[in-house]
Amino acid sequence: MAEYSIRYGSDTLAVKLPAGLSIAEVVGRPMPPLPSVRKRLREGLADPFGCAPLSVQVRDKQSAMVVVADYTRNNAYDKWLPELLYQLNDCGIPDSAIQLYIGSGTHRPMSEDEKRACYTDEVWKRVEILDHDCDAPTG
Repeated sequence: MAEYSIRYGSDTLAVKLPAGLSIAEVVGRPMPPLPSVRKRLREGLADPFGCAPLSVQVRDKQSAMVVVADYTRNNAYDKWLPELLYQLNDCGIPDSAIQLYIGSGTHRPMSEDEKRACYTDEVWKRVEILDHDCDAPTG
């Protein structure tokens, strides 16, 4: 048996695999890290495949809502979410008109400390963060 340590949220998970089975066969081929996630995000938003650039999609828009996952998912928000906000700012949407909406499903609401840790203190200070409430009446 070979033992591997895999990142799992902010922790690690020990995994044992039978001899002859590699971690790449289980989780896919290893991908090299991007030299700059923010740079790649800027490039992707300026020249996406299958849709118009962000600047075209938000042209003449007054506000934006970004749907994000809750504490149960590790999405490396610190690496890309501030840059997305800057890109929306560059398109004419100020921080005061941007909201983050936490798509938490039936999970409990996140605490203030969890929001700051998950989405970064910078994002917490810049935009309004709203919690989904699955028990709220719909209409």
